[in-house]
Amino acid sequence: MDDAKGYQAIRQSVAVYRRGARLVEVTGAQRGQLLTHALAKSTEYAQPGTSLETLALDDDGRPIDLVLVIFEEDRAILVSDVASGVIDQLPALAQSLELTDLAQSELDDWCAIAVEGPSSWRIVEDLVDDDLASMTLNERRPARSPLGDAGILVRTGQTAEYGYLWLGRAEAGPTEAAFLNRALAEGGAEATPDALLRAKLEINHPVFPQAMEGLSLRQAGVEWLAGSSREDDYRGRPAELGEPRSRGLVAVRAPGAELPATGTTVEAGGQPVGSLFLVAPQVGQPDGFALALLDAPFDVPGLDLTAGGVYLRTVSRPAVDPLSWSETVGSSTIRSSAHWQAQEQLLNEQR
Repeated sequence: MDDAKGYQAIRQSVAVYRRGARLVEVTGAQRGQLLTHALAKSTEYAQPGTSLETLALDDDGRPIDLVLVIFEEDRAILVSDVASGVIDQLPALAQSLELTDLAQSELDDWCAIAVEGPSSWRIVEDLVDDDLASMTLNERRPARSPLGDAGILVRTGQTAEYGYLWLGRAEAGPTEAAFLNRALAEGGAEATPDALLRAKLEINHPVFPQAMEGLSLRQAGVEWLAGSSREDDYRGRPAELGEPRSRGLVAVRAPGAELPATGTTVEAGGQPVGSLFLVAPQVGQPDGFALALLDAPFDVPGLDLTAGGVYLRTVSRPAVDPLSWSETVGSSTIRSSAHWQAQEQLLNEQR
């Protein structure tokens, strides 16, 4: 895997990667009560055919998971990228709430494949029966995989580019390869973990757990994922969401230079004001990029600082101009499965 190619694919064409260390479905008439309590963002009024991304907190208000929840008429599907998180705790939470009309099933024979980038719509538009251009953010629709397996497609993403997630009962390896073949035909590539991390940090997508470890929700700037607008009670509801912070994360850029390691002291006029909290991989980019944990009032964009002798500047996010923001989804003629079969055959012949 090539980090630079993976990053370039995210920002310029289409990148493919696998999601979901755990996929489960929750059924039963009381599933809404369970999820509203267990997840930080309210799911009380979520409609079938939609999805949302939310943190899950422990009893002390610390993040334990970041999950994508897909709502259907008779079930909710949870996608977690960690092996052990809120999914393991749902049965005990249901018992504590005295909820009995519930069932939880692991979707072990499912896979979830994500495609992101300004051209990502091109490789999924023939997989749905309706007009892809009318699909709104967080919407869910029935969709086939490139191999013909029945599943669902969710418009979601982590990089501020166009993004879609296909889920269904299918073999992960062949399904991911089929999506990747389509991406290669568009000049795309596989999204490496380092490429994804850089892309997520650039646009302020939450990075769990790296960008939250040891911080309060306020310091990490993730209140919006932690139920800040909720007035009802839920598990781990923090008390400090509305309080001013004495320090916090802010993005920093080092023009034309690599940043020193995480933990390096950040200085303003020779005085320590914080440290580099999470340094992004370089992934072939000329500028260093990181999250710095800085004391107030230095935790704001627009300041000139140094770290380990390297000049850096605090910046607002998104710190890139996503190409997808100026691209249009949809073509006048949807590409048929025969088109992609021909493309895949050509790619196989070139290998």
